[in-house]
Amino acid sequence: MLAAGLSRQGFIKVNTIISLEEVLRVLENDTRGRRDPEKYHFSVFGEPSLTGVWGYRVEGHHVSLHYTVVRGKVTGNPTFLGANPAEVRSGPHKGLRVLRAEEDRARALLESLSET
Repeated sequence: MLAAGLSRQGFIKVNTIISLEEVLRVLENDTRGRRDPEKYHFSVFGEPSLTGVWGYRVEGHHVSLHYTVVRGKVTGNPTFLGANPAEVRSGPHKGLRVLRAEEDRARALLESLSET
């Protein structure tokens, strides 16, 4: 269901965001299971069909995707993706910035604005 609503690049990006739970588990020394990539939830609204109208949602830490399916065609909105940590600073994934392009564009935009 996740892949059905995303491009290949989007699917990889979301799965990489989900994998950051493992990084946070180590960084935060989580022994209570708070950081768990399995704690992402899928909800289905209505009766899935190729001809009807129904929807589904994917929710978890820094991922919120909402989809409507009409006659077999998937459309998505609203969408939220975040990354924590924004940059992995140690360990085997050191240097990983899942949302590098988005963050860099946002910072460039902010820096281009005048103080007024």
